Amino acid sequence: MKRGYTVEKKHTVTYEWKIKNISLYLQSESNDEGENTKFKSSSFSTSAGVKDLWKLHIKFNHTVQSVNKDFVSMYLQSLINDCKIQTEFTFYVLNNKKERTNAETLKLVFESNKTCHGVPDFIVKEELLLHKKLLTPHDALTVGVELVIFDNTPDVPIKKSMNLMTQDYKQLLDNKTGSDIVLAVGDQKFEAHKSILMARSPVFLAMFTNNMKESREREITIPDIEPEIFKKILYSIYTDEVTELDENAEDLLEAADRFQLLSLKEMCEESLCKSVTVERAITILTLAERHSAKQLVDFVADFIVNNGDKVVETPEYNIMEESHPLLASILFRRSVSMKGKKC
Repeated sequence: MKRGYTVEKKHTVTYEWKIKNISLYLQSESNDEGENTKFKSSSFSTSAGVKDLWKLHIKFNHTVQSVNKDFVSMYLQSLINDCKIQTEFTFYVLNNKKERTNAETLKLVFESNKTCHGVPDFIVKEELLLHKKLLTPHDALTVGVELVIFDNTPDVPIKKSMNLMTQDYKQLLDNKTGSDIVLAVGDQKFEAHKSILMARSPVFLAMFTNNMKESREREITIPDIEPEIFKKILYSIYTDEVTELDENAEDLLEAADRFQLLSLKEMCEESLCKSVTVERAITILTLAERHSAKQLVDFVADFIVNNGDKVVETPEYNIMEESHPLLASILFRRSVSMKGKKC
């Protein structure tokens, strides 16, 4: 059997940009066309494998909606076409002591050079005017970005023996050798090993060690779960794998949360992310919130915000507004946080 692994690498660059005669832009109003003053930096790169190229944008006289203050806005633009780049970047102002101040960090994926991401309310103009000696010495503003981008090397093939640990545990489950507990689920019974269940699931650990009735029984009943789903759960506990995941992801997510099987829960979240549609978005978001599946909540919330005009027309959305106000609040906050991220 041949397997492979992927190595994630990161590349970092720090770029600083000095803008002279800054008082002209801080004290002036918008131009004759009513537009804000904008500047673009020179291009820079991390010299990563994707041959990345970036620019900073800075905008003056930008009033954030509903806030009666003028801000200086900062954005980062990728100059690479048709290439998804995972980033983490921090904007900052360099003061007269060469110290970083007003730092703002974002983690975002850039998909093309048509948009840029950043912070519309990076720093209040009034703050720069009040602290000239500290923040704009010699009438110059120095801003910077520390940018980290991540890329993946191709899968590296490695040889693995057929005598894998997972194969050994699967054989142990199939052969029932040394089993010391029977799990009754519906009309079926499953023989298993307490030590393996306890090692993999905090729920089973508590069940068999806290002087509970189950710790003294040779057979225990597991209620409120279908035998076929529990069979897949048991297989996952022994092998960290699951069959027919996509077809059963919702039921498996519920069971994984119930037995606190984190690796299975993550697999279910990933599977459900791929299945999100306009019609299913609210249903999946409700499921994700109920089982504290944060990765899935974030993904579906972004999907709904980006497809809001279609999602609000579904019957599920109307039901959610009436019966799940917390979800409506999550979506509202998500929508607010995504506003202004693009310049």
